[in-house]
Amino acid sequence: MGLVKSVGSYVILGVGIAGVSMVSTKRNREKVVSAYSKMKTKALKFWQKQQSEVDQLLEKAGHPNPYDIGDSRMIDEGSMTGIQYYNKKQ
Repeated sequence: MGLVKSVGSYVILGVGIAGVSMVSTKRNREKVVSAYSKMKTKALKFWQKQQSEVDQLLEKAGHPNPYDIGDSRMIDEGSMTGIQYYNKKQ
């Protein structure tokens, strides 16, 4: 167990040293900053897309469209569940 901890520490140390040596030159530092900003932009776009889909679902849940056949059918089936249970109890 102690050997695994020491090897893990050396691996982390090696990755840290490699990272520092990579950003030590200006050209590599610019590449890292450029890659970071691209990843950040992509992540923000993805998050905003997910957030807009959630907002659309919440808006529809609060104000259902009576002409949406699929949604109306789901509501009808759900409302019948309680009635069927009540009828079986009698």
